[in-house]
This record gives sequence, structure tokens and C-alpha cells, in this order.
Amino acid sequence: MEISQEFRDQILIAMPELADKDARKIAQKQRCTSATVYNHWKRLKHIQKGNSIIATKIMIAIGELAVSKQKDRQREQEKEHRRLNEIQKQLSGRTRKNLISA
Repeated sequence: MEISQEFRDQILIAMPELADKDARKIAQKQRCTSATVYNHWKRLKHIQKGNSIIATKIMIAIGELAVSKQKDRQREQEKEHRRLNEIQKQLSGRTRKNLISA
């Protein structure tokens, strides 16, 4: 089941505070370290009281958001790692050239 971006945006705008153990467990499984994602998980309680279908859609949408945030962080780390490897290659090449010429 795919959640539209508009629905995700509504979720992020519309929820009040709460602390929900199941949401916390799922957030930890998704490795949501971002405080904002965790806070969105915390806000589900009042919706769970009313309509479980909506609550399920919201759980899925927030889980997808958490995963996408995690993937974004991972991509950034990979870019940084590649950049550092490139710098290291350049530096090691220069060092060899300097040793040979000396």
C-alpha cells in the first residue's frame, strides 16, 4: 500500500503529543535516530483510539518516512566516504611521487 506525499504531509502537520510503546519499538527497529521522526511516532495515540485503519496508514507512512530519512543519511555518508577515499588516493599518489623524485 503506497501512501501519497500529500497524506504524509498531513500526518506531519496534524498530530498531537503522546508516548506509545509499540510505535517506539517500531521506530527502534527502523533505527529512527532522528528526533523529528521519533516525535511523529509518539503522536499516534489519539488516532489509534478513533480509527484503526487511519492509524495503520499513518504508521505505514511514518515508517516509510523513517526509512527514507535513514536511506538519505546513508547516501550522505557514502558520498562523504567516497570523497575521503578520493582525497586519500590523491595524497598517497603525491607522497609516492615525492619519494621517487627525492
